[in-house]
Amino acid sequence: MKKLLFSLALVGAVIPSFAVNSVNWEILRNPVDGESGFPMTASGRQLFVDFNNDGIMDYFIIAGQAAPSMGLFKGNANGTYTDVTAESEDLYAKSQASAVFIDIDNDGNLDLITVGKSGSDAFTDIFMNSGAPDYKFVADWDMIEAFPGLSSESNDNGSKLLVAFDYNNDGWTDLLINGSAGGVWEEITGGTGQGRVCAIMKNNHGTFELLKNPVDGTENFIGVNGGSIDVADFNNDGWMDILVTGYHDEYKSITKLYKNNGNDTFTEVTGIDFVGHQQGETAFIDVNNDGYADIIEIGRDVNNGWAAFGKLYINNQDGTFTRHEEAETNFFGGGCALAIGDVNNDGLNDYFMTGWNTNATFMYNNGDNSFTKQELIPDDARCRGGSATFVNIDNDGFLDMGIFGYRDGGGADGDGLGSWPDYILFNRGNDGVIANAAPAAPKNFTAIYNEDKGC
Repeated sequence: MKKLLFSLALVGAVIPSFAVNSVNWEILRNPVDGESGFPMTASGRQLFVDFNNDGIMDYFIIAGQAAPSMGLFKGNANGTYTDVTAESEDLYAKSQASAVFIDIDNDGNLDLITVGKSGSDAFTDIFMNSGAPDYKFVADWDMIEAFPGLSSESNDNGSKLLVAFDYNNDGWTDLLINGSAGGVWEEITGGTGQGRVCAIMKNNHGTFELLKNPVDGTENFIGVNGGSIDVADFNNDGWMDILVTGYHDEYKSITKLYKNNGNDTFTEVTGIDFVGHQQGETAFIDVNNDGYADIIEIGRDVNNGWAAFGKLYINNQDGTFTRHEEAETNFFGGGCALAIGDVNNDGLNDYFMTGWNTNATFMYNNGDNSFTKQELIPDDARCRGGSATFVNIDNDGFLDMGIFGYRDGGGADGDGLGSWPDYILFNRGNDGVIANAAPAAPKNFTAIYNEDKGC
């Protein structure tokens, strides 16, 4: 039987005059068939996805510091998970890792790409989903020839190394890649000639090829690692843009925003007073509900003695952004992994941070470009060095959360609450917090199948 612990989330440092509705969290300790937990590890990525198309969220994790770890777990109708890792013989563990699910061949089944280290070498692998009835992941050794081997390079670096998106609106999902190649990605093999990587792998109807010289048709994206990548249409022109942060050999920590020109090229958006960081994340988030993606930048400034910082950049809807400082926003920084979503269903995007100095902290959106800080309760789930994910697991209209990593002060020699959380936290709402209802079907909506594009 699954074991649950109920705890009330208490409000921490609150900005005066705001009464933010926090939520209660219920922790699922032994999700695997009600008898055991997910792998205890750090330095990697967890993903919730329905890989077998049964309408129930499944769970995948790949991570590791000294020892690599990996697991694939099928979600069950009773709220438990069953370990099905061994059914896909080609899957293997990696450390300093990341992953993404992506339907590469448009067959309606989500495929899997993993990156990370096996031993001292970095690898990228593509596993195709066999589909019904087995839903096994089978390695495609030919397709990976276009890719460099990638990893986060360090246990403390960010693990958001892969993002699936359709950059050219052709109906085939492409891939943005980032990280350390463990050496130079040689141009003779189709690479960019860089060891720190930021590149688009174009999906050419089920196979990948490098998008060469994407910046104004003459240059590569600047190669960085140790930070993060994200995508969104920041200027609402119908084309997905790119946000990349990390460490560069010459410029140290930097953040760059690239506007998608809609013709296989991108142009750097200048004039934004980004700080640049390592070990954190920079992400798109619509803070003020104006329909335009704003940006949060949270990390450690290598150019300033590794100072921790958190900045908010409000989208002015004209291609420019205005920076807001910590004194106004109540932001704070450090190493972190981010999860973004409306936790308390008030119609405003909140975010959660887990990591060094950022601890395990919710930042509730007050609606005026400021946020209310609240530490995670139950403390059992507090951790760093892993990642966090918002997902509505039980379809109750509330965003739940997955979290894993290393918990300082835990274990037998600490407070006894455990050193390696890998939990699911169910969002149980609170007084004044009601469940989201599914939107009604749009009126006068039609869809056309494009035979040429296969979508």
